[in-house]
Amino acid sequence: MSFFPLTNLTLLAACALAAGCSQSGPTTPPSQADLAKKEEAKRDKARLDVKALADAVAVYHLNNDGNFPQTLQELTQPQPNAGGKVIVAADALTDPWGKPYQYDPAGPKHNGEKPDVWTQAPDGTVIGNWPEKK
Repeated sequence: MSFFPLTNLTLLAACALAAGCSQSGPTTPPSQADLAKKEEAKRDKARLDVKALADAVAVYHLNNDGNFPQTLQELTQPQPNAGGKVIVAADALTDPWGKPYQYDPAGPKHNGEKPDVWTQAPDGTVIGNWPEKK
């Protein structure tokens, strides 16, 4: 018994799949529902990023004798008290809409106890590391 027919069939199937996947036909513009889902996904990512940046600020605080960074950019520099490693990559400082995350080391939203980290969605909604008012 030869495996040639099975191999041949496998090759034909792979070629058919490749040809079907590579053809581009007319595309349909995204629906309002699709755009809304995409925007909500960006908001979710921004919430996660803000939390991660706030956590990174807390790590800096622990590694630097209780001092907070003056800017978020300090988190992207090699940290002498962390073995020369950076706490976050530079691209982590950009929100899903392409704007830099905002930072206030004075932390007015936290009554000065810790820094504020936030961004603003295109519709003006602020996404920050403080509790949302209900």
